[in-house]
Amino acid sequence: MGTLRIVWYYAERPLLCLAALLVAAGSAIMFAYAGEELTAEGRKMFQVLHEQQGYPMPMSYPEYHIGPTEDMPSSCSRYVACYARGHVWLLAPMLLADKQERLTSLLHENVHHLQWEKRGDAMNCEQNYDREVAAYNAQQIYVSENYRQYIRVHIPPCTP
Repeated sequence: MGTLRIVWYYAERPLLCLAALLVAAGSAIMFAYAGEELTAEGRKMFQVLHEQQGYPMPMSYPEYHIGPTEDMPSSCSRYVACYARGHVWLLAPMLLADKQERLTSLLHENVHHLQWEKRGDAMNCEQNYDREVAAYNAQQIYVSENYRQYIRVHIPPCTP
């Protein structure tokens, strides 16, 4: 449908146009509220990591985003949550996911933030593998202590 046809379509149907604007505004408000809630939950999970597992508090908090966003690394598109250089992305479906799943994903990505603050970017497969193992271990401890559940994870080893 071309731009002129869309404009004509809505111009002939003012109530439909108003409804479309209200839906768009409602979505924007929902994502703004969800973004604030996501930031609060993310910061809470740093406190959990600190109190339950002895991790340090971060020097600075990462920015939390509901993805995908334009600045999200393309490698993040394969995951429901992703961390890169001071930013955590949760893809929009995670907002509708079970709160336990969302919190454990935030905890996992927060471990990556602490790793990045301490050592910078992972430079090779072995470093990345070690970081993933540590993040999944922290996630497993949290889930088993708080929900009495077990997460089955397979992290493929590095191949030469």
